[in-house]
Amino acid sequence: MNVTDLARQLRIHPQKLLQVLPEFGFDIGARAVKIDDRVAERIKKEWRRIKFVLEERERTEKEKQKELEKEARRQSGATVKISGRITVRFVRLTAITSQQADFGIDEKWNFGDAK
Repeated sequence: MNVTDLARQLRIHPQKLLQVLPEFGFDIGARAVKIDDRVAERIKKEWRRIKFVLEERERTEKEKQKELEKEARRQSGATVKISGRITVRFVRLTAITSQQADFGIDEKWNFGDAK
């Protein structure tokens, strides 16, 4: 079986497949183009386990990277402080009075900051 066909079936890049398989006991070579059909079937049967291990490894690496970044931010002293008091300003809508309408003001609403 062709390596690219197997990789397509397993939904992985062919180069990554060739890098990963030796770690799990499939010695097919780094530049292999074709794989014996019996070996390909064994790889397909074992793929769920292999994929699980790869995903777990990737997840732990991401967690470690996040922790390293968090620690680097702590050590650099770059912190964001949020005050204990937060002020929220509302927009006040006021209707135009009949006197304003007499002066030819066409807008129906006056938008202004509430104070």
